[in-house]
This record gives sequence, C-alpha cells and structure tokens, in this order.
Amino acid sequence: MSIILFNLKTYLDVEGSLAAAERINGLGTNHEVIIAPPLLSLHDLSKRKMNGNVLLCAQNFDYSETYGAHTGDVLVDDLKKLGCRYALIGHSEVRHRKAPRTGESDELISKKMKLCLDRGLIPVLCFGETHEEKDSGETDRAIIRQLKSAFAAVSEMKNMDVVLAYEPVWAISSAKSAESCSIEYVARVSELVKKTLENRVRYRLLYGGSVNADNISSYISSGFVEGVLIGKAGTEKESLERIKGML
Repeated sequence: MSIILFNLKTYLDVEGSLAAAERINGLGTNHEVIIAPPLLSLHDLSKRKMNGNVLLCAQNFDYSETYGAHTGDVLVDDLKKLGCRYALIGHSEVRHRKAPRTGESDELISKKMKLCLDRGLIPVLCFGETHEEKDSGETDRAIIRQLKSAFAAVSEMKNMDVVLAYEPVWAISSAKSAESCSIEYVARVSELVKKTLENRVRYRLLYGGSVNADNISSYISSGFVEGVLIGKAGTEKESLERIKGML
C-alpha cells in the first residue's frame, strides 16, 4: 500500500479547499491517503467524517514548544488536537523562501523534526536539490546535508516513524524552468538516502516533483519509492478524476 499525499497549498480559498478535500476523500482507493489542507480549512475539515484510510497533515507549523506569547504561531499541540497525524517539514517553498520573506535553516528544520517527534506527530521531511545545485554537480552533497542535519537534534531514531519526501526543486511545476525527473534519477536518490541513513531510521520515501495523472503510475510502480506527494493536480477536479483512474 502506497502513500498518496495531497498538499493543497493555498491554491484555493477555504470553501474550495474543503471541496477538494471531499473529492480526495471520495477517491475510493486502498492506498493510504493524506490531505494537507490550508490552515484555515483544517478546523472545518477535522470535524468532517473521513474514510478510514484518509488522514490529515499540517502544511507547516512554528517552533514554539509551549503555549504563550507567540503571536501568530501555529503550535504542534493544536495541530494534534485537530486530528493531524502528519506534518510537513522543510518543504521547498518554505525552505527556499525568497526575500523579503525568510527561508528555514537546516538548524530550524532539525529542531522542528525533534519537536514533531516528541509530540507524537509523524514528520514528512521534504528534501531535494535546487536547479543550481544540480547543474553544479552538488546534488549528492545537498541531499546528504539536508538529511543529516534534519536528524541532528534527534537522539533515538531506530523506533521512529518518519516519511521522507524527495522533491527536486528543479522538477516542481511552479519553477520557471521545470524539468521532468526520470525514474532512473529517483532510483539513484533512493539509494543515496539508504546509504546516508544507514538503516538508522525507519522511513518511507515519497517522490514529489510535479506528480500528476500522466506520471503517478510510473513513480508508484517503480519500486524505488513508497508513494507520492501531489501538489496542484490534487486541487483540480478533472486532474483528480484522472488520478483516481490511475490508482
């Protein structure tokens, strides 16, 4: 059984996001389906009856360990109370935010990993190289750095449940010069992850770079990943219907 994670981002308003989540809930697949709705849709969605294999995921959260004077922060404890089982960490759109906003550092991502695990949420750690890193031959170094730093603050890793999502920034559809990522390339990254973590972490690996109805079957059936991370395609009714036919 694969993981099909839909990150709805903020493509739709609250009502539109809820409608998209309902369509995803009705996919009728035996795969584990995870929905990461926009924050303002999460409360309403948590009150709706979901199919047994459909779980909720937070798109992001802040590094605040306790309730207090943290204006505007989203706390892990509240996400858990709303029924989230998973939380995205280090998504490329957060990790590589452009000025005037600030991207998240490796150190902050590591602290969020530990907080997430300590509070009982399963982290979905996103990692992947940028176009510049790929072109300069720095892919392996970038991935190894992101993986090792993410677990730096975590002491006990053997018994953890972790999801890893490989999302090469150069293959994401919102990028100006997005390229397709071949199965062979994903296979090489899968081996690199295995070598880097050396069986110290129990993980499931997803692929998440412009996944859509045209390529989802190829990635899922490749044997190199345990599922996919879907972005914009999950918010479009026609595209979702085509994805349903592929599962």
